[in-house]
Amino acid sequence: MPRGEGTAPREGPIDPGGFEVEDAGLGLHAYVYDIGSYHFNWHEELELLTIVRGEIEVCAGGRARTCTSGEMTLINPHQGHATLALSAGARALAVHFSPHVLEGVTPDWPANRFASMPGDSPRQLSAQARVRAAVAALLLEPVTRAEEAFRLRADFYHMLAGIVEAFPLTEPGVTRARHDSGNAVIAKVCAHLEQHFTERITLAQLSRIGGYNESYLSELFTRTIGMSAFDYLGRLRVRAAARQLAETRDRISDVALANGFPDAKALDTAFRRWFDKSPSAYRRHIATGPAAAEIAVVDAGFKERFVPRADDDVRRLLTDWYEIVRSPRCRSAELAGLRTRADQLADAAADLARRLNRLEQ
Repeated sequence: MPRGEGTAPREGPIDPGGFEVEDAGLGLHAYVYDIGSYHFNWHEELELLTIVRGEIEVCAGGRARTCTSGEMTLINPHQGHATLALSAGARALAVHFSPHVLEGVTPDWPANRFASMPGDSPRQLSAQARVRAAVAALLLEPVTRAEEAFRLRADFYHMLAGIVEAFPLTEPGVTRARHDSGNAVIAKVCAHLEQHFTERITLAQLSRIGGYNESYLSELFTRTIGMSAFDYLGRLRVRAAARQLAETRDRISDVALANGFPDAKALDTAFRRWFDKSPSAYRRHIATGPAAAEIAVVDAGFKERFVPRADDDVRRLLTDWYEIVRSPRCRSAELAGLRTRADQLADAAADLARRLNRLEQ
């Protein structure tokens, strides 16, 4: 099925010199990379994004928020997302994995979707720490022998257990089709959209390409991809426009027309929907923001080479994440903190009960 920008399968083996790991059986691909401008994309995998260094704007599902080191975002399948460096040297750790590993394990999957942000209860905060530790364990040592492959899978399932606990299943999901014939038809339609997104496209045209009537094709597209054909078309246009805004000085009205928008206002509306800012504000940030000097350099080699294992800062941070839940002293401190919080809640409940008694008397 079609994949968003930046997610195409790589050719060749994993580079042992980079912070990168992969397991095809799990649909797992984890890596540390530098952040530049918006590379708007979407894909079939779940993605756990954790900030490693600096300040980063994370846009997911049309919501933008600022994240700093250690903060996490969970991106659901086919959820449009992009990142933007807000400080120099911004880096993130991405873990992509197949949603199929959750089927039959998590009762509410895929009927629901994970919330993008983790919860903040003591239990969920503890789960976040365990997720970071498991992710660090995935990346700290390369997999070269069979026994290390089993270790990697154990770390992966530790990460998954923490994700299920830290991120509530609250958002409604989309039932997706699975039959091969439907997938082949939709792949053909998507290929047409990707080649002709700058042109005027109608459902009648797509119906002729897919070989189904308009109503059935529309329903099949939504069930297969998780969005309508015209939502998909809109994403393609926004993705291309974001790249052109970053890479050229073309007028915003010209960028709009070059990417299938009728005018600058339509581009502005779509851009605000996905990134919560105007195209002009985005362009100003790239030109004059704190990370302006680095963004063009990062974009030129975006994801062509991941952060090397020789990077002491990344290795030190990953080691800290790993040790913070592996150390007996830290586990004791965590338990003590949770007991303290439980005592505070019990005291608050007792105080509330006393007040209610006084009001009833």
